[in-house]
Amino acid sequence: MWNGGHIYTTDLTAIGNVGIGTSPSYSNKLEVYGNVNIQGTLSASTKNFVIDHPLDPENKQLIHSSLEGPEIAVFYRGEAQLQNGKAEVVLPNYFEALTRKENRTVLLTPKFDSHEPISNLAASAVQNGRFSARAIDQNNPSQKFYWEVKAVRADIALLEVERLKTEKEKK
Repeated sequence: MWNGGHIYTTDLTAIGNVGIGTSPSYSNKLEVYGNVNIQGTLSASTKNFVIDHPLDPENKQLIHSSLEGPEIAVFYRGEAQLQNGKAEVVLPNYFEALTRKENRTVLLTPKFDSHEPISNLAASAVQNGRFSARAIDQNNPSQKFYWEVKAVRADIALLEVERLKTEKEKK
């Protein structure tokens, strides 16, 4: 149905290219300018972003791809410092509600400045939205470190990593 520049439809079949908010380009089957909200699953062989290069926006583009894995997960990262060989890192207040309790991963990377001693570090499990880090040795009880926590989302069913193709998908 046509309504003053707007099209309302329950089905749309296009042969060729479609532009939404712009004229269709000849290189893309679908080109959308503006925000897109998908209620459901978006599947793609790759997912990239392309932006103007921050150091040469007139002449270059910067292209990055999504980090992929067999889980629907989130990650959080930051920096912290031991005090007397120990530190506690507090995650966002929604972390416990958003993530599954099993298989959470904490990664620690010691950070150093010039020639200061470096301590090996260990991390506790994440509990109640926080984890502890501590020095394994006495080399640097004020060791600075980077941390990263990865966890599987609790609000979505576990990803079916391997499945049989349907007859339609085989064609």
